[in-house]
Amino acid sequence: MTDVLKYAVQGLPIGCVFGLLAVGLVLSYKTSGVFNLAFAAQAYTSAAVFYVTRQLQDAPGPVVAVSDYMRAVQDQIEPWVPQDFISLGADGFGFSDTRAAARRYFHIDGPSVAVRALQMLARRGELDPSVPRDAAEKYRLLDVTAGTSGNAGGESG
Repeated sequence: MTDVLKYAVQGLPIGCVFGLLAVGLVLSYKTSGVFNLAFAAQAYTSAAVFYVTRQLQDAPGPVVAVSDYMRAVQDQIEPWVPQDFISLGADGFGFSDTRAAARRYFHIDGPSVAVRALQMLARRGELDPSVPRDAAEKYRLLDVTAGTSGNAGGESG
């Protein structure tokens, strides 16, 4: 009996996902009269929101979401993130140099992300404000030639 209960509990998350997908299909059929799988995206979005919220509900500290793309990509989950949230991305165009310099310019390289997290912690009062300032100076964040993230290129293993 305990095995049945254990497997039932383990199956609940995936069951919720399938349930949301089914609800999306039923709603799309009931409202449009057409069985169209494209409308299942609504259910997928609901499942993704549930997943993000659940994964981050007990996570300590701020969330720093980073992408080589525009910030709009990671900004899509911000409403469902319960912690302080900041997104970093390569918003803009016309800057083409080395990959490392571009990432430093947009502040999406490793040291820039770490310093941004330190800034958020300082803003919350969990760190002395001098810590992120010292880290920014140490890693020369305002010098695009100091960037080292991504020298090998995105296709490298």
